[in-house]
Amino acid sequence: MTENNPTSSSERKERARPAPEADQMMQRRPAGAVLVAGAVIFFLAEFIAAAAWTDPPYSYTHHYISNLGVRGPLEALGQFMNSPLAWVMNAGFFLFGIMFFIGVAALDGLRSWRRWAALILGALVALGGVLLAFNPGSGEPPDGAVDYHGLGAFASIVGGNVLAILLGRQRQQIGVTPKAGRAMVVLGVFGLASMVAFLAVASSGANVLIGLVERCAVYPIMVGFICAGASIWNRRTCARSSGEDETSRPQMLKRRPASAYIIKMRAKPGASDKLFQLATIGMERSGASDRWIICREDGDPDLLWCVAVFKSDEAKNAYENGPLADELREEILALLAEAPMRISVHPYSAA
Repeated sequence: MTENNPTSSSERKERARPAPEADQMMQRRPAGAVLVAGAVIFFLAEFIAAAAWTDPPYSYTHHYISNLGVRGPLEALGQFMNSPLAWVMNAGFFLFGIMFFIGVAALDGLRSWRRWAALILGALVALGGVLLAFNPGSGEPPDGAVDYHGLGAFASIVGGNVLAILLGRQRQQIGVTPKAGRAMVVLGVFGLASMVAFLAVASSGANVLIGLVERCAVYPIMVGFICAGASIWNRRTCARSSGEDETSRPQMLKRRPASAYIIKMRAKPGASDKLFQLATIGMERSGASDRWIICREDGDPDLLWCVAVFKSDEAKNAYENGPLADELREEILALLAEAPMRISVHPYSAA
């Protein structure tokens, strides 16, 4: 006769605790929300301030963005400046800079110099936003005075675009999808190129479509971080944090047995967290698996076990021969202390 061995409350709580990778993804979601909010605040402030400027109407292609923060009326740089809601735009400058820094600081996953580089660039964007807000610029400071508004604009534009490129390149570490990561890099490069074009047009005195060219340097920052924030927020977690002790009845698999395998991989010392992260990303993004679980041995934290059940042989082959597997394979192999072991199986029942 078999004795009952009920699971204790502490054991249930331990099982319900999310894996480190899932917990890390959940921690990133507020950071993604803050990044999106910072960009949306900028766009809203610009739209509201521009809508209030009606005599003559504000032009997105002709007027500088900074004009929206100048109460006026005055003329400078060949443009008339008179923004009825200048305080709205200046508040937008301030909030977008501060929120971008908070969002970058809250991102989890960057390590060593990459994290410091991201923090420095985020601080540069924040400093730029503060300078823009508290130094509404006409572009013509008094003789001998420092053009703090110009410095703020340069810091925000250059720092923001370089930051978009950096985070786009490190998209795996911060939980951004490949599509969003590539978009961030492309937008950042375009923004920096537009910054050069903006400086050339501004210094020439031609004043032709100067507002449009300036926005080509600024908007990629906002769009890039909306992409990043939305991608981080929408990433699926690899475990649920529910505290309930749910049970389900095992069921026989009625359809044709699906392809599945069990993989064993041992990480090099100090590389286990990265290995588990990449393995989780691969299973999440493949879309080829019905069920999968990645386990870490209690007595051997460098040892990874993965059980994956695929939707079909075709889905398995498409994943293994597709660009995603190629993208992750070299990174994963570089983290292993020994050759991986894979056992092909067919599931019989599942809960």
